[in-house]
Amino acid sequence: MLPGPTTASIFCSHQPLRVRRRAKAQAVQPLRIHGLSLDQYQQLFRSLVEQELGPAEPPGRGLEWGRRIKEQLFYAVGCPRYRQLVGPDGHVRVVEYAHRTGHRQAPPHYDIDTGDEEPPGTKEAPGPAEPSP
Repeated sequence: MLPGPTTASIFCSHQPLRVRRRAKAQAVQPLRIHGLSLDQYQQLFRSLVEQELGPAEPPGRGLEWGRRIKEQLFYAVGCPRYRQLVGPDGHVRVVEYAHRTGHRQAPPHYDIDTGDEEPPGTKEAPGPAEPSP
């Protein structure tokens, strides 16, 4: 008998062989965030938070404080940008690239209007919709 997968093992699998091979290859790769290992990214984030807090400043946790941290992190990881690539099979990949033009790119800022919303925890969550008659 020839070595390798049997007909029964191929047809009894829940996933195509190609998907299983791809998943196995991807499973052994360590997690990277903007090219950094998880530990490196956490160290970078912590150093930026500590730097932003400073010894005399009380730890503020407002929106502007969070934006300053995100902006510093954006610059520290090289001002990443993203492209969406669609393959001929319809598979979509998001690829990160560093924008290196000699000047710093402005980080993206998103303002979300929450003025009409009540603070979290002050309003009951809506229940399931009532069936219409």
